[in-house]
Order: sequence, then structure tokens, then C-alpha cells
Amino acid sequence: MAIKWDGIYGLRENESEDGYVSMAAEEKTKSGKPVIGIFVHYHYVEHKDTKHIDALIEACRRKGAIPLAFYSNVMPEGDYEGLNGAFQKFCRRGGETIIDTLLVTIGHSQTALGAPGSGAVGFNQSIFESLDVPVIQAMTTFFTEREWRESIAGMDMTLLTSNIYQPEFDGQIITTVIAAVEHIPVPEGVQDKYTPIADRVEKVVALAINWARLRQKKWSEKKAAIILHNMPPRADMIGCAYGLDTPASVWNMINAMREAGFRLDYDFKDGKEIIGKITSGLTNDTTFLSEQEILERGAAVINRDEWKRMFAGFPEKALRQLERDWGRAPGEFMTAEDKILLPGILNGNLFIGLQPPRAFEEKAEECYHSTDIVCPWQYLAFYRWIENSFGADVIIHAGTHGTLEWLPGKEKGLSEECFPDIAIGTLPHLYPYIIDVPGEGAQAKRRSAAVIIDHLIPSMRESGLYGDLLALDEGISAYRHAKENDPGKLHSAAALIWKRAAAQHFDRDLCLEEAAFIREPEPGIEKLHRLLERIKYSKIKDGLHIFGMVPKAERYDNLVTLLSELKKEDPALVRQKLDAVGDELKYFIRGMEGRFVPPGGSGAPSRGNINILPTGRNFYMIDPQAIPSRAAWETGGILAQQLLERGIADTGSLPETAAIVVYAGETIKTCGDDIAEILRLYGVRPVWAGGTNHVSGIEVIPLEELKRPRIDVVARISGLFRDMFPNLSNMIDDAVNMIANLDESPEENFVKKHILADIEKLASQGHGENEARELAGLRVFGCPPGNYGAGVDIMINSRKWESNADLAKVYVNWSAHGYSKKIHGEKLPDLFMRRLESCTVTVKNISSWESDMLDDDDYYNYHGGLISAVKAASGKTPASYSTNCADPERPATSSIQEDAARIMRARINNPLWVKGLKAHGFRGAQEFSAMVDFVFGWDAAAGIIEDWMYDSIAGTYLLDKDLRGWIRQNNPYALRAMSERLLEAAQRGMWNAGEETLEELRKIYLETEGDLEGRQSI
Repeated sequence: MAIKWDGIYGLRENESEDGYVSMAAEEKTKSGKPVIGIFVHYHYVEHKDTKHIDALIEACRRKGAIPLAFYSNVMPEGDYEGLNGAFQKFCRRGGETIIDTLLVTIGHSQTALGAPGSGAVGFNQSIFESLDVPVIQAMTTFFTEREWRESIAGMDMTLLTSNIYQPEFDGQIITTVIAAVEHIPVPEGVQDKYTPIADRVEKVVALAINWARLRQKKWSEKKAAIILHNMPPRADMIGCAYGLDTPASVWNMINAMREAGFRLDYDFKDGKEIIGKITSGLTNDTTFLSEQEILERGAAVINRDEWKRMFAGFPEKALRQLERDWGRAPGEFMTAEDKILLPGILNGNLFIGLQPPRAFEEKAEECYHSTDIVCPWQYLAFYRWIENSFGADVIIHAGTHGTLEWLPGKEKGLSEECFPDIAIGTLPHLYPYIIDVPGEGAQAKRRSAAVIIDHLIPSMRESGLYGDLLALDEGISAYRHAKENDPGKLHSAAALIWKRAAAQHFDRDLCLEEAAFIREPEPGIEKLHRLLERIKYSKIKDGLHIFGMVPKAERYDNLVTLLSELKKEDPALVRQKLDAVGDELKYFIRGMEGRFVPPGGSGAPSRGNINILPTGRNFYMIDPQAIPSRAAWETGGILAQQLLERGIADTGSLPETAAIVVYAGETIKTCGDDIAEILRLYGVRPVWAGGTNHVSGIEVIPLEELKRPRIDVVARISGLFRDMFPNLSNMIDDAVNMIANLDESPEENFVKKHILADIEKLASQGHGENEARELAGLRVFGCPPGNYGAGVDIMINSRKWESNADLAKVYVNWSAHGYSKKIHGEKLPDLFMRRLESCTVTVKNISSWESDMLDDDDYYNYHGGLISAVKAASGKTPASYSTNCADPERPATSSIQEDAARIMRARINNPLWVKGLKAHGFRGAQEFSAMVDFVFGWDAAAGIIEDWMYDSIAGTYLLDKDLRGWIRQNNPYALRAMSERLLEAAQRGMWNAGEETLEELRKIYLETEGDLEGRQSI
């Protein structure tokens, strides 16, 4: 018998729907029990496929909550109002929402399904906003439970879009898999029914109840933990959130909480006081402390009895892994006298903690042969203490990004054995996050059930010219004036230009020779002018963003200009969106109140994407089936052409093999520029379904149209790309197989040429025909399943490496895992190196002005490491490029040497960049220190940093008395780290520094170390 399209599920005999809803509302008022809504599609009720729903209901009751399960057909039809009508009937009474949390047990975007074409709920508003409660996606899978437990992917690819991408569009909180498929024999054959996964049901229900309790609690009773990132775990790097003035932002958050009624024992004066209290206590850097001082300074310690109880509840597999890597509990890392140490400070109901070290540096030697090192005991104890001992109602990770969401485990749909799952427990999780790093934000959403509160990018401005650069530009203007008005002065003007250009090392950058320049200055002057123009009009960050604060004065005007210029947006509209930055604090407080945080778009605002503003939203990503977009396909054509032209110019021949680094975040922001470039190089193109953006397949571009050979391409994907875009890895696999089978000669088809050679080689090694063909066709490589990174940054930060060959070795260990339709992460180092043997060019595209290759350790980790590996495989250093796609119609491809020099002049040595960061005290000085780390990392991995660059950094930041004094006053730990890193560069022979400079750096290092040792022992 057919059922009606909506109703209450699980009613007892003679119980009415209206009566049950009224009972739930009355019981909530009387007892304070939370009401947990459970939304079911009517299809499951109709087909009696509801064992997992029954399990959710039972778990709610067992945990002291009131379940309110209802079903709906979702889509309105005729008089039926669809899901909105069901909300009114079953979730609201007297104009008030009676449920405290909503569990959604079906996939897809309910916003899109619930109001198709009606305009009642458009794509600018989630269908769930009217309820204003946290909405949790409780996923199901087509895997059996056994298949799910054995799967490192954690989710079958057919359900990725419906279970993750589309629910995120609605603002749903992504959790885990609560039910798997059970194959039940029936007379007609086999029937598939969902069966609950017991511990995952308990997990999701507990999370739902905790969100409900956060909603119900008075502000004065709430307890919160704010976690500051600290990577690497040095004192100068406390609060190292990308693009964010973390201390000032945390102070803003705390003030907003206090004004709402949150209880503190004392008020912080400002962000500087917060950092001062943290650094005067226990931090992750215990260099200058005795064991007794360590015990006295911690926010808390976990004694033996407590940690034994804590670890007793861990899964057996996790315990074995912890003991394998860190010995018996509690280990020796961040422990003293058999107690586990917890860095941070307590203030009333607030704990401000430092995220524990991932501790890779302590295990650096293992990284040469292992990639599955788990976090230390102390890491997990820290998070378990926050939830169970401190009793936090909510945890806030302050800024982009931490390490919890990158811990080993399933890629999605985590189990109780996955380390992010163990750490985060069932805590409601808020995560302020920069809007232009959507990929990493997605990782936090999908592996730690985070609600993102996105924030604005820092203001940016044109670099302009300064100092000697300005003098050189004026010299060029004088030359041109003389040419028009006073030809007799041309020779002396050209000589002055040469003198200034050579003093600033432009002669080496542009391959100019003095005699030729003086003899015929015009070509050289034109090159100099073009390079100065590129430097002058580069965009650089002007300080950092402060959460919830609209940029002021010149920063505001510059940001309006940046966001308006690419697509000629109306500045008034841009101002309107920027003026709404207060939404960041508004929705942060709503999240703290256990209310709904609305969804919003993500990406790079400077790329003409002002539609993703204002910030303060729980951002979502793009549909992976819409990649590459039609616009990305056009940009990919330009990128491919520029790469080949530069490759020919720099190496003398058309490259047979190119290697490209592909990130998930850049794929999201560009809708697939990198993928389009790879397809262009192969000579295949996407096929879109009708007039939609949905990519339905690929097809070959004939050689007559291509007008060149097909280039072989190796993609080194990030772990996040592997998780988010398996369809794109499969697309590359399809492209390779398609073109390898074409009736073309090896001279016309380098992919086919290399595959045939590899099949022969693999067959000689004993591989069967089919296996040899499958392996020979692999073109996508990355880190191992369930793990993330490239290993190079670990080795550099540990200092446990001797040569570039060591970095290549660790990169290959972390990167040689193949991905195709049939292979998921098999480790194939010999095959990976063979693929790199014929590689002569490498590239990493950068999507916007908002980031550059010296702005983040990921760039040298992935691309610098790739260059090391190619050099190790081929014996030659490849031609390597950094392409800026800030304007997708006019990307600019530069060698990494050229781009490093441009960034050094446009940003790093620019007084405007320095001035902008000086407005941020401790955090601004931290940016200086991080910059030195990134420069050093690139030099270690790829050898591209010249002596003049090191000289200029030392001169600008450490040898200049005024700036050195400012750094010492605001972040003395940064001064120590910077001087130490520069001395390491000299010691390793990477920098041919003058002895006078080295002596001054040694003096600075020793003086700063003495100051810190004295400060820490007070």
C-alpha cells in the first residue's frame, strides 16, 4: 500500500502525528531534553528500508534525547508543499522551531530539490535557514560494512557528489557513514537494504546531541576551547593562521563571546596580552625549560590514572600504531614524570591551547622509508582532555589551517580507528577559515565535521617601485628623455642604467652583457623596463586580515580596487560586500549558540569572484563533475602553449614529458585550469553534456588540429586532490589509455612511445601482459592513501638531511603512489622514477595574486621536491615554471628563478610589505620568520635562491638596527629563528655570505638566545 508523501516515522498504534510533535515540544519544555530531528526520504519508508533510521531513534532515546523522525518526498508537486511544508508540520510549533538539531539521512542538495524553479528558496539561501539549527549529514554507502571498513577511501565514488558535495551546498555538517548495504537473498534474487553501523550511529547521535546542548546552554555556562596552530612547533610560530592576524582575531572572538555572556575570570587587554600569557607559560617549544619548569607552566597535566583511562577506550588498531611509533603510553614526547603536558592558558570557561606538534621532526629519519607515522600520545590526549576533562561544549580552530584534519585514516567517511575521529570526538567544531583556501577547508569539513566561518583575504596593493628600483626606473626615463631631447647624453645615461641594473643583479636575471649593452642599449633597456613594470604592478599583501573587522582607510580602498578591476565590477557593490565583514563575528556567535551557519561560495575574490562575498559563511566547493569548466578549458590552452614555448626556448627542444603539480584548492578556484592544461598537452578535450557544465567524457583532438606531437604528462596530485577528485584522476587515466591506443607513430605520440617502452621493460621484469600495460599507463601519482604531504618540509624543518639527494629520496617515498581506475595508491617508486627520467619541464600554476611561490611551504614541498626527484631520476635539472593565472585570460609563465627574483623585489624587500606587517606585532614578525623558512626551503629543494637574495634578506630584516629592534620587541623568537636559518644556509654552502655579515648574525643569534633563556627562566 502506498504511503502519503510525508509524515512522522515510527508512530505507535493510535498515536497521531500532531500528538507526537506536541508531546516532543512539551517534553522538551518540561525536562530540558533536546529534540533531535531525523529527516528520512519517504522512499525508504515506503520500501521498509529503515533499520538505520530505527538505530538512530534508539540511540537518541538511549542518550536522553527525544527523537523526531519524519519523512518527505522533498519536491513540491501540486498542492504538496514538499520539504518546506514538512518542516512547518513536524519541526515547528507556534512559529518556533522545536528541534535542536536535524539529522539528514539522504544525500543531494535539499535546497535544489525542495524548491525547483519556484524561486521561493533560491541558490542564495539554504532551505534549512528557516529552521536555524545545526543540520548534520548522516551518510550511507553502497559498500557493505566489511567493504567500508577495509576501504581507505571510505566512500564509494558514486555517492561522493550526493553525500558530500551537494549537502555542503546546503550548509550541512558532514560526518560519517552510519549505514552500509546488506545483500539479502529473496526469491527474486538479492535485495539491497541498509544496515546500521552501530558505533557510527552512536557517534553521529552524540554529535547531534552535543550541538543541541550547545544550543540550549546559557552563555554563562558554555565552555569553549580555542586552538592556535603552531607549525613548525617553535614559539615564533604560535598562531600561524594563513592570512589572519590570529592574536587580534582571537581577541575579537573572545570579546564577542564575553558581550554575549560568556564567563571569563579576567578580560584580555588585546591580542598582545593573549600571546604574552601563552609564551610566558608552557608552549610546544620547551628548549629553555627544565622538567620542573615544564610541569609548573602547563595549563594542565594529565596524570597516569587519567591517561590510562583515556587510552583504554581507544581502538586496538590505533593503540598498536601508537606503540609502534611512540612506544608504550604515554611515550616520551611532551611528557614529564609520567604525566602528559598540555600547553595553553585557562581563563574562566575558556581554554586557549596550542595545537600539539605532529612531531614529524622527531621521526624525520623514518620519513625516508615510512609515510604512515601517527601522531604522538600527547596529541590525542590533548583533544580528549578538552572534551572529557575540561568539558568543552565547542572547539574552535583559529584560522587556516591545522593538522588534525590531516591525521592518518580513511579519506572520507571515517571509522573509529581513524585518528581525526579519535581526536575530535563528538565536539561541535567551528573553524574560522580564509575564503580563498577552499580545498583545505573542505578537508576540515569532511574529516572533522567542521562548520567553516570563512573570512576575508588581507588587503592587497600594487608593489610600486622603491629605493634602487625606483632609481633604475628613473634612469630609464632619463635615457628616453635624452633620446628625444638631448642625444649627447645617451651614452652616459645608458652607462648609469647599466651600473644600477648590475648592482641589483638584473644583468644576470636578463642575461645581459655590459659590452653589448653599452654598444646597443635599446634591447636591454626594453627588457629592463618590462621587468620593472611587472614588479611595479605586482600585487602584494598589505598586512593581515583581522576577523570580523572591515579593512580601514587605504587598505579598504586598495581592496575595493583589487576586487573591482579584473571584471570591472561596480565599486559600490564591492564596498557593500566588504562592509558586511562583520558577518564573520555575527555567524561565529551564531555557531557558538548552536544555530545554523548559512552556506556560501569559496575561491579567490581577486579573480573577479565578488559573488562569493560577503564572508562569514560555511563555504562550499564546486561540483567535481563540472571540471574542467568551459572557461578553464580556454585558460588551459594558453597554459599549455606557454609551457611548450618556454620549454623549447629554455631546453632547445619540445619536451617529451612534463610534470605538473596539481592541488585540490587550485582546481576548485579555477574550475580546473590544471586539468585542462593536462588534457591540452595530451591532445584530448572534454565533452560537455548539452549546454550544461557537466563533463560527460573526453574525445581525441586529431593531430591535424593539434599541429604538434602529444606530450606525455605526469601529474603529482596532492592527497586532498586524491580525496576530492577521483573522477579527475580517472579522466586522466581514460585520456592516457585513449591516446596510447591511437594509430600514431611514437614521434607523434610521446605517451604511446613511453608506454610501449615501459611495457617492454616491465615484461622483462616478469610482469604479465595486462599488469605491465596497466602499470605502464599510470600517469597520476601522489602520497599514500589516508596520508598527506610530500615529506620535504619535514626533512628541512628537522635539519636531518645532508644533500638535495636526501630530499629527493624522501619526496619519492611520499609521492610514488599510483592512482588510476584500477590502482589506488600502490607504491611504485621505480615506475615513478622511470616516468620522471624523460621529464624536462615541471610546472606549478598559481591561481591568483593572493598567493605566490614564496608564500607557503607547500610550494617548495610539492614543486621543489618534484624538481629534486626529476634531477635524481634523469641526472639533469629540469626547466621549471611558476605560472600566475591571476587574470585567467592572460596568464604569465615564468621560470621559478624569474618568479623568485620578482617576488623578492616586489614583496619581500619592499618597505610597503614590511610596513603592512608591522601593524600586526607578534603575528607580523612571524610572517617575516616564515618567509625566511620558505626561501630556505626552495633553495634546499631546487637551488634557486641567489646570494644577493640572502644578502638582501639579512640586510633588510636583521642587519637594519631599527627593524631588528622592532622584531626583538614584538617576537624575539622570530629573530632567533631567522638568524639561525640564515646561518644554516651559510653553513650548508647555500649562501656565500661575507664574514662580516656572518659574524653579525652569530652575534644576533647568541644575544637573542640569551635573552630568551633569561626570559623563560624567570
